Amino acid sequence: MMMASEVTKEKTPSRRTAEFMERHSSLIEFLSFFISILSIVIATSPLIKQMELPSDEQSIGKVSTSTIRADRDYILVDEDATKQARENALKGVKPVFFFDVSLSDSITDSIKEAFGFMRNNIQVALYQDEDGNPREVGVKKLPESIKKKELEMIKEVALSSREEFERVLGIKLNEEELNKLINLNFSRDIEDGIISIIQPIMQEVIVEDKNRLIQEKGSGILIQRIYAKEQRAEGIISSLTSIKDINEVKKLLEKKIIFLLADYNKDERRLIISLASKLIKPNLFYNAQETERRRTEALSSVTPVTISIKKGDILIRDGEKITQEHLKLFKGIKQQSTRERDIIITVGILLFVMLIILVPYIFARAYVRKFAPKTKDILLMGILLTFSVIFGRLLLTVCVALSDYFPQIPQFIWEYMIPFAAGAMLVRFILNSETSFIYTIVISGYAYLLTGNDMFYGFYTLIGSLIAAYSVAHATTRAVILKGGLMTGVMNAIMVIVFTLMRGEQVSMIVLLGCALGLVNGIMVSMVVTSTAPVLEVAMDYLTDIKLLELANLNHPLLKELIVKAPGTYHHSIVVASLVETAAEDIGANPLLSRVCAYYHDIGKINKPEYFGENQKDGVNKHDSIKPTMSALILKSHVKDGVDMARSYRLGQPIVDVIQQHHGTSLIKYFYQKAKNLQESVNEEDFRYSGPKPQTRESALVMLADAVEAAAKSVPDLDAVRLRGLVQKIINSIFKDGQLSECDLTLKDLDKIARAFIRVLDGIYHQRPEYFEPAVKQADSQKRQQDEKSQNNETDREEDSEDNDSDLKRLGL
Repeated sequence: MMMASEVTKEKTPSRRTAEFMERHSSLIEFLSFFISILSIVIATSPLIKQMELPSDEQSIGKVSTSTIRADRDYILVDEDATKQARENALKGVKPVFFFDVSLSDSITDSIKEAFGFMRNNIQVALYQDEDGNPREVGVKKLPESIKKKELEMIKEVALSSREEFERVLGIKLNEEELNKLINLNFSRDIEDGIISIIQPIMQEVIVEDKNRLIQEKGSGILIQRIYAKEQRAEGIISSLTSIKDINEVKKLLEKKIIFLLADYNKDERRLIISLASKLIKPNLFYNAQETERRRTEALSSVTPVTISIKKGDILIRDGEKITQEHLKLFKGIKQQSTRERDIIITVGILLFVMLIILVPYIFARAYVRKFAPKTKDILLMGILLTFSVIFGRLLLTVCVALSDYFPQIPQFIWEYMIPFAAGAMLVRFILNSETSFIYTIVISGYAYLLTGNDMFYGFYTLIGSLIAAYSVAHATTRAVILKGGLMTGVMNAIMVIVFTLMRGEQVSMIVLLGCALGLVNGIMVSMVVTSTAPVLEVAMDYLTDIKLLELANLNHPLLKELIVKAPGTYHHSIVVASLVETAAEDIGANPLLSRVCAYYHDIGKINKPEYFGENQKDGVNKHDSIKPTMSALILKSHVKDGVDMARSYRLGQPIVDVIQQHHGTSLIKYFYQKAKNLQESVNEEDFRYSGPKPQTRESALVMLADAVEAAAKSVPDLDAVRLRGLVQKIINSIFKDGQLSECDLTLKDLDKIARAFIRVLDGIYHQRPEYFEPAVKQADSQKRQQDEKSQNNETDREEDSEDNDSDLKRLGL
């Protein structure tokens, strides 16, 4: 195997791929969105696949050569059933008649007013008798004493008032009737006789023509009774025998006259019957307007009878004869499957997919702090969405075949086994929770479309995907993925039961089969993730927790070479790893990533280990013979060399980033001060690392631990008090220099980090009791310690000349 020190400057394939993505990031992001959107539109658009349905009458009786299923949801109007429903609704509307209850009183009042009017006029004309007193009027016959001249006067008054009398009474009088009334002097007895006939007769239900009611004989009619002051009441009369027309009433009148007018003579009875016959009117009237209004309301209340067809429902089976019912379905589907309608549906699908992708993405970009996907992350999600659509479409075809083979089991039950949640688990396993949540929203929308706009299935995918993502947070073994698949399967089974109860159905054997398929779904999710995660790790250069565990193995070739060529650096890295892991746990960062990054952060020192104080031996310091500017270049080069080595060994971009950022843009103080002391023309930028500053909490932790560990090693006789002051001083110095301004560490986090560092370092550098040793051995030991201190004082970095305390002479901090 190639040694780290032999790494060439040639770019690796992964580096070339990364640079290509950086240059064409916008294009790659656009293509990722476009391809994922296009895939779901193609998979669900009715323009892509048209059903071939026979629709002519000649097809009746022929045998279908294939099983035809609905390509989407349809709601067809059953014209025959709708027509029948409307006819039934019209039959339920009974003809409306007005029954004027007050008509009897109205006629009575007219009789009284008319006779009173006429008698009053006669009395005015003949207001007194021979003695000068008012003459009585309204008697049956005039007294014999009344002269013929007076009779002529009464007739003249009657004739002059005849028109008004007829108007008030509401009828026309013939000459015979008028003469009889004049002879009777419009007697009150005649008035009472007429009223006694009218009132009982008008209580009957009287219609003008009974023929209109014959056709309603079976169903009856609706009567609205009209009282005074427009008060109304409704009732239905089923038996029409109680309703009489005018002719029947007149015949009834002739029968009752003998009993009602027994006190009257024949001429008077004839007059009363004649006038009463004219005064009797129909009190039941057909209301055509109200009847039509009610018929219209009845028709409008009839909703069209529809036939609901779900996507995947079998329209006709292979070998089944085509019937009139089949033809009716086929015609209805063809009417709805016009080219224009299919275009509208496709546009709707396109807009829905764009919204379901762009809205969560834009929102998360703006307001979710940890959602910052790189170009390759977007490419990954695009690939996963596209393959989820393809894989899901294939499994839907399998579900259709299973539904054909087991017709008693609905197709949607088989769909519970499609593992859409695998993508969400992969995104969480490879990236982070925030990104997986956005992916879950999108894939749920895709599942909703693929299953024919099944809202239940969309929520089924949403909940399953969230559980799948939750179950693999910080997964460190493949067994965690299998456990996550089982958790997903259990949740799927629960969701199947929940949806069944929401539909108001009972838990049957078919539902239990759906629960079992939900469990199979979870197992398939874990299998898909287990098999594809390593491929994605390698192909797209991702760093998962499982890959981190592999890199944490101290037998890794880079670490083995580091311990051989730069043992001091190796030991330093081990201590830094302990510091960052403890601090990461306290502040909620990724402890595993922090530890692995600490192992590899100084691998660039393998190329020139003797230029770094922790690796120098025998008191030889090569920096003594070169200029400070050259020393600074050598120190800075270990960052670049480390980045090249990390990329060559495919350690992963997060580790590369930490190597590049663990010094930020900090100043190499020792050699900068040395150059100033030599009175050289000094440019401060030449003595600063090229950066960038730490972008993540893990990078910041490595920077802080690197400086603290180096400073702690350079301080002799380090007790707890001095250790606490040293840690706080180093962290404050880095903070004041602005090196932490681009990561999301808070002051509270810095306090937790300082406490964690002190806790770990106190365990390493605590005071040990002195043991008795022979004088010679003790002397040798003291001499060796003095030599080591002398060597360290020559090679380690120092602090500012203004600060007399010990500092990082190793890197000049």
